[in-house]
Amino acid sequence: MRADQGLDHPGVKGFDLVARRIANEYPGHFSNPDDADQQLWDMLIAGPRARMTKLEAHQKALDQLLEDKHSRSSRDDEAAPFSEFDSKGPYQGARGGTYWITESGDKTYNPPEDPQAQSGDSRTDQHRQKAQTLQARKAEVPHGVLGRVKEWVAGKYAALADRYGPTGAKLALAGMIALLPVPIPGTSLLPIAIAEGVRGIKRLATGHAEFAELTADDLAEIIRETIAELYAAQGEEPPKIDPEGLLLTAEEMLAGN
Repeated sequence: MRADQGLDHPGVKGFDLVARRIANEYPGHFSNPDDADQQLWDMLIAGPRARMTKLEAHQKALDQLLEDKHSRSSRDDEAAPFSEFDSKGPYQGARGGTYWITESGDKTYNPPEDPQAQSGDSRTDQHRQKAQTLQARKAEVPHGVLGRVKEWVAGKYAALADRYGPTGAKLALAGMIALLPVPIPGTSLLPIAIAEGVRGIKRLATGHAEFAELTADDLAEIIRETIAELYAAQGEEPPKIDPEGLLLTAEEMLAGN
């Protein structure tokens, strides 16, 4: 597909249908679902982004950590009003599950009329389903990348377990998977490799061994740092993590333990 040869997406048969389907399955990558065909076309024309150097990746991760920490420390403690939720939705995920999209573009599994409606068990099932969805796609990840990420995850788990106990380490890794985006064509496949690496840790989703007391803020910081470190180690830019969503995920992980 070459834009410089005069070809545009209206000339590609069925492109609009494909674009709408992808936008419905991965709405977080589309700012306006009604203009999905043009946005998808622009992504394809732009091609994959240039690979960052390790130095650039480390600097980007550090900048994001500082920015998120400042945002978290200065946010208002009041709950978000219902008006912050977009009325668009519900959407159906590729492998089941219903979700909505907030005005900020974030995915939420809580209906807009009641952001706290779903039970903890339901959220736990959704996190588990997401991990299984990622793990089922491991064949998409180059063997070398998969091996390096699995080795990194195993080492990180050991380091976290030494400091916070096995359960604390498992909560951090499970929270990381819950926050990472599901890859679409042209985006990083690291979330798939990470999910597969976490599966290699026995009884990740079970067990209640003693662990160092962690607050939701503590766990959120551990998850954020782990994501930034892993992406930097692979020379990639880390995904943008919403501070509110990060804290909510940490609270869910601790509540379910």
